[in-house]
Amino acid sequence: MEVRDAVLAALMSDPSATVRIEAVRLLQPVDVDSSVRQVLHTVANQDGDPSIRSASLNALKNVPQIQ
Repeated sequence: MEVRDAVLAALMSDPSATVRIEAVRLLQPVDVDSSVRQVLHTVANQDGDPSIRSASLNALKNVPQIQ
């Protein structure tokens, strides 16, 4: 959980778009985790960088819907 939280923090606030896109990639295996989904949704809707929004939206396309 500590590693996941560190990657989520990097996605939310790292100044490097490259680091943030890599964070999205790293988070995809745990995308069923509600914390990961929440951050991906937030970034996809609110981030100022279009490439980060796009990467987050693409990651969310692969997330199974909660029933």
